[in-house]
Amino acid sequence: MLEEVRRRLRGLVGLIETEAQDPLYTDFSDEIVAIKEVDGAALLTRDEFRQFRLRAQNFLKQHEDHLTMQRLRRNQPLTATDLQELEHFLISHGIGNQPLIERASEEANGFGLFIRSLVGLDRKAAKEQFADFLIEGTHTVTQIQFINGIINELTSRGVMDPARLYDPPFSDLAPTGPEGLFSDSEVNRICALLSDIRQRAELPLAA
Repeated sequence: MLEEVRRRLRGLVGLIETEAQDPLYTDFSDEIVAIKEVDGAALLTRDEFRQFRLRAQNFLKQHEDHLTMQRLRRNQPLTATDLQELEHFLISHGIGNQPLIERASEEANGFGLFIRSLVGLDRKAAKEQFADFLIEGTHTVTQIQFINGIINELTSRGVMDPARLYDPPFSDLAPTGPEGLFSDSEVNRICALLSDIRQRAELPLAA
């Protein structure tokens, strides 16, 4: 590339005028009108954030023995200190920086939810969350498959919005929604369990 530039510049040399010209001087003054704080997270490109997400996911899966990671995956409530420790853990190992952390927290509605979305929920913890629900009463094969679908989703994504209960693969088992399989009280119980799982990653314990 540099060689091509050199060749083209040599072709322009012949166009330089041989007569001397007086120097041209400029005198510009620059004034600072106002100082505006810029949001560093907003300046990040989509690709930068995607690369950070991939790095964080690979790194955290290699460090699942980390105490806070174990608490998060086992659906144990987190404190504000736990979340701060996770942030420092990623930054100190060069996985990300503060603007990336802030953007992750904003897009996932919480840093704990962002981390949970990367590593998922421990399958045993997800099953324990619905153990009492399944023990109470008698359930059909289709109902059990529906609950197992929820457990699969939680294991993969960490949290689940109740609205997903009306989308595939759940709508394949219950085309009219979970109300077609369960009573209203049971549907409310399922939604409450999903909400509890989300809050344990989303909200730190009150001091």
